[in-house]
Amino acid sequence: MKKILLIIIMFLFINLYNNNSIYAQNITNPISTTVPFLRLLPNAELNGIGNIGVVTLPGNYSSGIFSNPALLNANGRTNGIIGTYNSKYRKSFSLKYSPIDSLSISYSFFYFDLGTIEMMDSNNVSHNYHSFENYHSLRMGYSINSKISIGLGGKYFTSHIFSDLWNIKPVKSFAIDLGILYHDTLASFRENIFFYNLGIGLINLGPKISYDDNTPKGFIPSELNIGGCLLFSRVFFSSNFQLGVFYQTDKLLVPTPPIIDINGEIVRGEDPDRSSFNALFTSFNDAPNGFVEEKQEFIHHYGFNITIDLINDIHVSFQMGKTKESKYKGNLNYLAYGFGLGYKGIFINYSKQNQKKGKSSDGYSFISTGYMFKFN
Repeated sequence: MKKILLIIIMFLFINLYNNNSIYAQNITNPISTTVPFLRLLPNAELNGIGNIGVVTLPGNYSSGIFSNPALLNANGRTNGIIGTYNSKYRKSFSLKYSPIDSLSISYSFFYFDLGTIEMMDSNNVSHNYHSFENYHSLRMGYSINSKISIGLGGKYFTSHIFSDLWNIKPVKSFAIDLGILYHDTLASFRENIFFYNLGIGLINLGPKISYDDNTPKGFIPSELNIGGCLLFSRVFFSSNFQLGVFYQTDKLLVPTPPIIDINGEIVRGEDPDRSSFNALFTSFNDAPNGFVEEKQEFIHHYGFNITIDLINDIHVSFQMGKTKESKYKGNLNYLAYGFGLGYKGIFINYSKQNQKKGKSSDGYSFISTGYMFKFN
């Protein structure tokens, strides 16, 4: 399994810069889904490292709660609470509990506020409607042995983005998360240790949804996450120094829109009218422009982290990350940075995403705080 994961990650990394090649097949053809808020990671530490969550480093308690459920037990038997506030109306609250050394359980609540929308009824009377989305998530992570962990999770979500003035009711549905993690020591000598993580996540697996009975059902953002990280650790004068380099790629497991003519007939691509289960497999070879377009559908994340555990249980960290998406699939392209401070299990993290080059004020900021403690 380890060799297979390494080959997949290397292939995706090498082919990143071929996504914007000058083939004639390059056309703008983004993929849209319902409830895209399910893809958001409502945590400062994960956003600061470029939204990488399928792998993690020691001391990061959030990846297993919000991304790969196999990471829940990555830091051993820990209990605690985490809260996050975002400047763009995102809030989350999480609890983590480890009843035994090999098992961890988490609960989280995520609230995404879309603000107030002014709408007109059939009599042209103005009404203000508050639009929001949220989910409750319950997860479990289990360590099979010292190297392999697996995880399972479920979400119950609601979406209130349309007004009942139009007889459109809130959507209520569910999604399932699956994950696996492999971690091992690469090399060690004296006080220097090199180790690595490889992870896979299948996130937001669930049925199609619709806001009313008169429109076709749409896909929720089911996605595949694959990633790896290389970590270096060394002890300096009773202080532990850690350096991590991370990579993750994501792909939506939903149909690619076909190319249609003026009569609505498909001229290239596949009919998107299929089940969500079928789309998990057929989404890898249904793009109208073949393999070139399939490669463009992968979003790439790069991350860098420095952590120093000082004497007297003081913890300091700094993260940087970059997210890159093909300009033909949405052109999501931004830098992020963050830093954290902890003392005896109490921690606070801050991160910032720069959505437009050179204009940091156009980004998003996150603040997370919490308390975690370990069982001896």
